[in-house]
Amino acid sequence: MKTAASAGATNDAWRVVMRRVATLGLVAPIVALPIFGTTFAASVAIGAAIAVGNLWLLARGVSAFVTGEPATRFKLAFVLKFSVVIAGLYLLFDSRFVQGLPLLIGLAVLPIGILISQLSPAVSLNRG
Repeated sequence: MKTAASAGATNDAWRVVMRRVATLGLVAPIVALPIFGTTFAASVAIGAAIAVGNLWLLARGVSAFVTGEPATRFKLAFVLKFSVVIAGLYLLFDSRFVQGLPLLIGLAVLPIGILISQLSPAVSLNRG
């Protein structure tokens, strides 16, 4: 079981990564809008929203598992999230509202944000 101090450091690390991924998720569609148009930017925004939501849910689930909280509700949330994302993407692609490449660009904010967070740590997590 983790101590309260190490759990706080873990939460701080998640917050830093989440903030960077969310920032990239906001910047990417704004940059894409004047260059590629509305549909492209909307597709990037949807991909970025899926990436940020996935990271948030993963962070909550892992934190619950590591701290010893019951993780059964997160198991259900993971299954529901996957089902909703697949069904939602099917409907969006079927209606031709989403384009594939811009959606992938939006999803790419997740690994890029994590990479940036690892290469340039913003805060010292060892406060003591």
